[in-house]
Order: sequence, then structure tokens, then C-alpha cells
Amino acid sequence: MSAPARLRAAVLAVLAVLAAGRPGAARAQDTTASRPDAARGCRLVLGPGSDSTRSVSRQVAPGQYITHWSGGLQWTCGASRMVADSAVKYDVDRRLEAIGSVRYRDSLRTLTADTLTYWQDEDRLVATGEVHLVRLTSRSELRGPRVEFFRPGGSGPQRTVATGRPHLTVRDTTGKGEPAEIDAGRMVFEGEREARMSGDVRIVRGDVAARSDSAVYRASTHEGRLLGAPEVVREDFRLAGNTIAADIDSGRVRSVRSRGEAEASGKSFRLYADAIDGRIADEKIDRLWAHGKAPALAVSAPYRLDGDSLVFAFRGGDIDSLQAVGGASAVEVGDSASEALGAADRAHAPAAAAGEENWVRGDTLLLAFEDSAGAADSAAAAADSVARSAAEAGPPASDSAAAVRPADAAASGSDTTGAAPPGSAASDRERRLREIRAIGAARAYYLVPRDSAADPRPARNYLIGKEVTVYFEDGKARRVRGVDAIGVFLDPQAPGQRGPPPPARTGGEGQGSP
Repeated sequence: MSAPARLRAAVLAVLAVLAAGRPGAARAQDTTASRPDAARGCRLVLGPGSDSTRSVSRQVAPGQYITHWSGGLQWTCGASRMVADSAVKYDVDRRLEAIGSVRYRDSLRTLTADTLTYWQDEDRLVATGEVHLVRLTSRSELRGPRVEFFRPGGSGPQRTVATGRPHLTVRDTTGKGEPAEIDAGRMVFEGEREARMSGDVRIVRGDVAARSDSAVYRASTHEGRLLGAPEVVREDFRLAGNTIAADIDSGRVRSVRSRGEAEASGKSFRLYADAIDGRIADEKIDRLWAHGKAPALAVSAPYRLDGDSLVFAFRGGDIDSLQAVGGASAVEVGDSASEALGAADRAHAPAAAAGEENWVRGDTLLLAFEDSAGAADSAAAAADSVARSAAEAGPPASDSAAAVRPADAAASGSDTTGAAPPGSAASDRERRLREIRAIGAARAYYLVPRDSAADPRPARNYLIGKEVTVYFEDGKARRVRGVDAIGVFLDPQAPGQRGPPPPARTGGEGQGSP
């Protein structure tokens, strides 16, 4: 019998012992285990995958062989186990290549692939072809053309690297929500601690879609970050900025934060600021807070709202109240002017431009909408929200806006419309203003209907006081009231009438007109 034939017969005899599972099988290991460097990596235990398993060996150096296996093969390496149609084992570089219908399992994952290569000294494995990896703890699934990882308990780091634009499915650990589907050019997982993704990252979970140049998730802080032109879109809502961070608990997003040229927009509003924070409850936006060094600006035809910080509060997906803190103003600018305002204009937006007819200013503005909470509860909730937001943002800046002159208002008697103010995109119907309340250094200039129907032109009401409130009915400004206020009520001048009436001071909640 030739030397190769004797070697092949010896190998088959060892496989027969392993297959039978008789005592001594644990000692019938890879012949390389007796070498001095066998302590590196694990010790391979090879066994036949079927009765038709065959092998052919070729010696390439003294005591070193290349062995080809066919007809099915299985091997174990510590807690790891692999089954394949065929394999090639290289003694020189201590490498095993499993080929065809590869199935692998260890204490952390299961995997199927076309090929699987194991470097014994590094405890490193590379799967190629149609790779499908399932994490045992989270049941998350990774699919792609190439996945590299290290055997658990081995000498290598607990790192998994997927390239060739892999696809990741992340399950909701509560078992109630939809899974997140993620695509990227490259994914790196540092055990359970951190995940990094790069190359046109796209994330979809239910009706929420996000994209960015790169992304990172750290389990220690439960925080995910989107970096490089990121945006998050849900139905008619969009959040963008230089960086978007999210707090994630049990696979659910609890809050989001956009930093640097932040922008949020909806069906009928746009919001611009240095930073925008969003709180999420029951998978719906519950609160938006815009703040930063530059004034925040919201636009929604026909209104523009600005201040050091803006707070949107939602109830059941509909806007419930809106607050502006620090040099705040709400200005009716008309449809065309509202559409013209963009992110580049927010730092230069005037307090009251020529042609604007209705506006309110104050240290703090509170806006309430129809069908929101009761007046007392809404005011208390709004005041509490403003206090919290102001505490988080620091003391508001001084009121340094340019003086508002009634003469700047247009003389035409256009109607005050009831278009939905910022934040109403979540509603299937149009939400209308119920009231705007200015607190501290309050001023208001509004067109209001006249008591007499003889002249269709509206009167003009200019009021300054400690507090000023504009009340709306059917989306139209009807009354302006002030606290410790002084005001001027301007009627359209009738033929033969000269000069405006004298100013009138009001006390308490009196009407701000004589």
C-alpha cells in the first residue's frame, strides 16, 4: 500500500471512531494538536458528515499536509460546531476552509453560508456567499455577502464585521413592535456594547425612515447617533440636522435630538433652530423643543413665530399648545411671505416687516388651539412647560427687537385667517387658534371686526401691557384684552373725521379699547 493510501486509510479509521462515539473519541483530535503551537486557538475535532465522507491528503512540508474532505464533514472547536459539504485543511497556516451548505453555531450565534474559513491561531472566521447570521440573545438577523467574526471564548476580540452592503433586522425585545430594517455599506459590532455603520445608512421601522452617512449605537448609554446629512421621516413629519441622536430603550425610540442647522417640518409647518429636541410617547411625537444660541423660528402660513426657544406640545398626535420664550413674537406674514422664509433667513427675520397686519410680542407667548385642553388646565400646563423649557435653556435674552410701529401695518382690511399654526401636521383636520397670550413686556397690534356693519373695514387695536391676550373665534381675531395695559383703538376714518381717539388705560382684564 502506498504512503498516501496508508494515510487516507488511517484518517478514515479515526473518522469511524468519531462517528461511533466510542470511548477515546475525545482524544482522537486533529493531528496538529500535538505540535508545540497547538495551544493557540482551539483544538479542532473533525468527524464525517455522512457514510460517504472521503479525504485526500498531500504533504507540502515535513509533517505538514493539505487535506481535502468531501461527502460531508463536521468539526467542533470548543463550544463551536460546523457542518459543511466539503472542506480543505491547511496545516502550514492552520487554516480550515468549509465549502458548500455551511452551518455554524456557537454560544452567541447561528450562521449559514456558502463558505466559512477558520484561522485557528487567531480564532477568526470569515463567512462568504449568502451569509445569514442570527444572534441568539436578541434574535437579530444579519444578511450579506461577507461576515467576519471571532470565536467566543477565543483569543480574538468579540467583534463582527459585515461588508458588501449587508442588511440587519433588529427585533423589538418587547415582542410588540415592528422590527427595524437597516442597510449600510459596512457594519461593525463590538460584542453587545457598540454598533457602527457607514456608507449610506438607511433605517426603516414601520412608517419611520431614517438615513445618514454613518451611524453608531452604544448600549451603555442606550443612544444612537446619525452622522452626516441625517434625516428622520415619518408620514408628513421630517427631522434633519448635522447630527441626530436618539435614546433607545428596548428597541423603541424614546426621544430624538437634532444638533446643528436643525430643521423639523410637517404638512403645514417648518421649524428651524440650532437644536431641536423631540420627546416620543406611544410612538408619536409628544413634544418638540427648539433652542440654541440663535433665535428659533417656526413658519406656517400665514404665521411666523420666533423666540429664544420654542416649545410644541401635542395631545393624541394633534398640537395642543405652543410656547415661545425670550423675545418672542407671533406675526401674520401671509402665505407668500411664509413660504419665502427658510433656514437661511431665520437669523435675520424682522420682528414686524412692512405690510404685516397682525402681530403679538412679549417675553413669553402661549398659543392654545381649538379642541385642546380646557382654558385653565391648558394655561397651567403651558406655563409649567415654559418654566421647564426656560430652566433647561437658561435665562431668556433681553427683548431687543426693533420697536413696532402701528403705521407699518397695511391699510387694507384683509381678514385674519384661521390657517393652522406650526405643529398641526399631525392632525387630519385643520386646527385653529383659540388664543395667543403674551406675558411680560407684552404688545399686540391686531385687526378686529367693528361693532358696526356700516363699514366693512376692520378696526386696528394696538395694546401694550403686562399681559395681552388675543382671542379668536372660527380662526379670526375677535377681541384683544390686556392686564395693566394701555392701548389705542383705531377706527377707519369716516368722511369729515379727523385724528385718532385718545389712548385709554385698562385695568385687570378689561377690553384694550376705549
